[in-house]
Amino acid sequence: MRKNKLIALITLAVMLTASVSLSACIVESHVHKYEYTVIKVATCESEGLTYGLCSCGESIEKVIPAPGHNFVGGSCISGKICANCGEEDTETLGHTEVVDKAVDPTCTET
Repeated sequence: MRKNKLIALITLAVMLTASVSLSACIVESHVHKYEYTVIKVATCESEGLTYGLCSCGESIEKVIPAPGHNFVGGSCISGKICANCGEEDTETLGHTEVVDKAVDPTCTET
């Protein structure tokens, strides 16, 4: 009877050891899959921040780069406007002087 109990205990110890080894192997091969939450939205001139959380409890923060302004439009009297935030670039496009080639006048053309 003692021999059977000893065999049962050894078998149980081997099974537990194998179980612990197997679970350690699974943890080592875990691939993190983060679900991200935006903590701070990036603006044209400042960086943003996201927080990622994996199902295993591991977390990560990532910086969202500032994209910079996207100025569009503008004319000779008004500056360009940023399509992202609405900020105006006060520098106007100015006038472009066009000089036409001189032509001698005729009776039908001037």
